Amino acid sequence: MFTPSYVIDSFQSCKTAMTRNLINDKVIVKICERFINAQTDFAQVIIQNNLEVSKYSIDCYLNTWFPKPKRDKDD
Repeated sequence: MFTPSYVIDSFQSCKTAMTRNLINDKVIVKICERFINAQTDFAQVIIQNNLEVSKYSIDCYLNTWFPKPKRDKDD
């Protein structure tokens, strides 16, 4: 399956290609590309945060449902 990062990168590169083909003014194209790059960075941060929160939540649930047995210090 495709990862969220792959989907975002594909979509953003498509937007960049369309911008380059539709807009002829080089200054506006540069501004649009910087805006698209900022959107890409923001989306990547959101994905990373979502993954970290999901991992933390799953770990907490698993530790609650299946607690690890406590070991004696003598073992």
